[in-house]
Amino acid sequence: MYSTRSSLLFRVRNLEDGPSWDEFAEVYYPFLEGITRRAGIPVPDAQDIVQDLFVSLLHALPEFEYASTRGRFRGWLRQVVRNRIVDWYRNRSRREQSLAELNWLAEDTPDFEQEHRHHVVRHVLGKVREESQPLTWNCFERHVLEMSPAQDVAEELGVSVNAVYVNSSRTLARVRTRCAEYGGDL
Repeated sequence: MYSTRSSLLFRVRNLEDGPSWDEFAEVYYPFLEGITRRAGIPVPDAQDIVQDLFVSLLHALPEFEYASTRGRFRGWLRQVVRNRIVDWYRNRSRREQSLAELNWLAEDTPDFEQEHRHHVVRHVLGKVREESQPLTWNCFERHVLEMSPAQDVAEELGVSVNAVYVNSSRTLARVRTRCAEYGGDL
């Protein structure tokens, strides 16, 4: 099962570890904002909710004990996010139907997990792209992501078919490794 990178959770327990908090924010801020937006909350309010969530996380994570036997971090995070979203609807006297529409945030639905998995993959793809040579990335993008035949990619980019396979394979391995750093096979 896919889980949050436990070493990152351990590192953010130290409030003075700026690089770890930067990494945490880089992964979780856009994810949490996307979740609140998906719940039908306007951008300014979604941003306020995420800011409030991060203040709560600043207080909670130093005391957070990672124990996979007690459940995953994302299960806890999902509940905290859901509570904030429900509070937002209640504070604005929204109709009860709006709260019922939040079923996709319930513990027994895979939507939150799937949304997180997609966010992490997009995040990792962006990072690997930044770190890759343009030709290497283009081979991977065209052959693996766009599923173009290696022969077509080779002709288009002016490289051998073998170069397409090698560049694609190496880049895919880097993507898998980076995703695994966040806990598991995707």
